[in-house]
Amino acid sequence: MKTLLSVLISTFLSISISAQTVSGKLIDENSQPLPYANVVLLSLPDSTFVTGTISGEDGTFSLSTTAEKQLVRISSIGYNTLYRPKQPANYIAGSKLGKVIAYALNHEDVFKNVLLDGALVLSNNLAERAIKTLVIGRKNWLFSQSFEGAQSSAMILSLIETAKRNNLDPEKYIKYLLDHLPNEDILTDEEKVSAYLPWTKEVQKVCKTKNKQTKAA
Repeated sequence: MKTLLSVLISTFLSISISAQTVSGKLIDENSQPLPYANVVLLSLPDSTFVTGTISGEDGTFSLSTTAEKQLVRISSIGYNTLYRPKQPANYIAGSKLGKVIAYALNHEDVFKNVLLDGALVLSNNLAERAIKTLVIGRKNWLFSQSFEGAQSSAMILSLIETAKRNNLDPEKYIKYLLDHLPNEDILTDEEKVSAYLPWTKEVQKVCKTKNKQTKAA
């Protein structure tokens, strides 16, 4: 059974809600309109049926209501049922605030992944700090002699920062690559090339830094 949350979240959360109307458009995983889905309003806290409808052939639906605290239930054959609280909107859907809220709600299922894996972080501060060296020197990169040279610089910087993130000494890692990769007959062999990735046991053994990695606060 498909997960309705991941299929409908992007359009359902672009719903515009006023004091009397709950309306929106449903699409499937292929961004096609999802017709004939059941859309029901339930009162809170007892989940009593208030009103309901089905989405049209273009996936749109509209419900009239006067109550503030209600729950919207969307269901369709082959999909898990989705429940979403209906709240009065105090912003205009097309405004900057409305776009920010819509973006957050449209990607809610992705944002929740941070609750599933303790290794994930809530911000991108670590990633931004990792490219700080590149950002500081960005004016220098404008003076690369060629496009190919700029690409080479980007590759080397990527290798250096990836080595750092895996607790490797960047100089040792690059030297290790230069000493061993030229001896490989075929660099398109994924299995052979993967042996040189920074997290492999041999690379960690040879190139691991002696200094402890400093974690971002």
